[in-house]
Amino acid sequence: MVKTRKLTVQERAAIGAFAHKNPCIATLARHFQCTAGAINRWLQEGRKQRPNYSNHPGQGRPRKLSADREAKIRQRAAHLRPTESIRKGLKLPTGVTISGRTARRVVQRGRFEFKWKVVARGKFLSLQNRKSRVRFCKRHPKPDARNWVFLDAKFLYLYRDGNRFVRYCWQRLDQAPMRLPAGTPTVFLFYGAVAHGHKSKLYFVPPTPPLGSSAHKGKENFNSSHFVWMLSQLKDELHNWFPGGGYSLLMDHARQHTSKMSRAAMQRMELPVMADFPAKSWDLNVIENVWGMLDDYLLGRKARTNDSWRAHIVEAWERISQASINKLVASMPARVEMVIANEGAWP
Repeated sequence: MVKTRKLTVQERAAIGAFAHKNPCIATLARHFQCTAGAINRWLQEGRKQRPNYSNHPGQGRPRKLSADREAKIRQRAAHLRPTESIRKGLKLPTGVTISGRTARRVVQRGRFEFKWKVVARGKFLSLQNRKSRVRFCKRHPKPDARNWVFLDAKFLYLYRDGNRFVRYCWQRLDQAPMRLPAGTPTVFLFYGAVAHGHKSKLYFVPPTPPLGSSAHKGKENFNSSHFVWMLSQLKDELHNWFPGGGYSLLMDHARQHTSKMSRAAMQRMELPVMADFPAKSWDLNVIENVWGMLDDYLLGRKARTNDSWRAHIVEAWERISQASINKLVASMPARVEMVIANEGAWP
C-alpha cells in the first residue's frame, strides 16, 4: 500500500506538467507517494489555461464543530462523562449530528490529551520512602520473623449495585489515574493481627455500623481513641501468644497509629512497636496477603443485613489457615532481599 502525504506546491506543478503527455497514473502516485485521486486532481488543473497549484480557500465541507463546541466536549470528558453522553448532550444546530468517533477524536487531541483508560489508585513511592525501606531491610537482612506480629486494618466497602468501582473513564494523560466509587456502600472497618503460629480475632471499629443497625455506616469516624480501645483488647491475645515477651509489632504509619494519644497508650501498655518500619511497605506486611485471602473467601457471598455481612466476614477470617500464614511469615527474608535488590522500589 502506497504511503500518502500532503503534496507541496512544487510537486503539484510537477504533476501538472504531465497533463498533456498521457502519463501512467499509478507510476506517478508511487513516485510522489500520494493517491491516484491526487494525481488526477492536479493533472486536471494542469490542463487549464491558467493552472493554480496553491491551496484554494474554502475547499472541503464546512466544520460541524466550532472551537467553542470542541472545548465543551473536552470539558465534559474532564467531568468523567462517557463518549455517548458527550455526544448526546452537545447542543448543535438543527439537523447537525456528530458520531461517537468524532467525539473521541476531539477528546484525544488539544492542549490536554485525554485517554480512555482503566481507573486505578495511582500510588507511588518517593525517593525518601525508597531510602527508608532500604535502610530497614539492611538492618534486618535475614530476619527471623517468627516473633513479628503483623497488624493492619481492613476497609471493606459493600456496594448494593455490585459494581465497586468505575472501570474506565476519560482521564488526562498528565494527571494521576482516578479511582471512583459507584453507589452508596456499607462500610466495615476491622483490625486483625497475625504471627507465626497465631491469628487474632477481628476487632470491628467505627465507622462499622453497630450490631442491629441497617445504616450504611456508624455515626462516628475512626480516630485514635478507637485504635487505643482495639489495642487494649489485642494486648491480652499478644501476651498469651508470647508469655515471655520478645515480640515486635509491625504496622503502617496511619495517622491514628502515630498520634500522641496512641503513642502514649502503647507505651503505657508496654507494646514493643517496631518504630523503624517504613511507610508504604505493604509488600513487607504479610497481613496484606491475608486480607487478599479474606476477599477470596467473601466472593459470591450474599446477605440482606449488616449483621449477616459481619458474620460472613468473621467466617471468612476463620477459614484462613494458619499454615498459609506461617508460609507468608517464612517468606520475609526473600521479601527483604527483593527490596534491597530493587533499591527500595516495589517488586
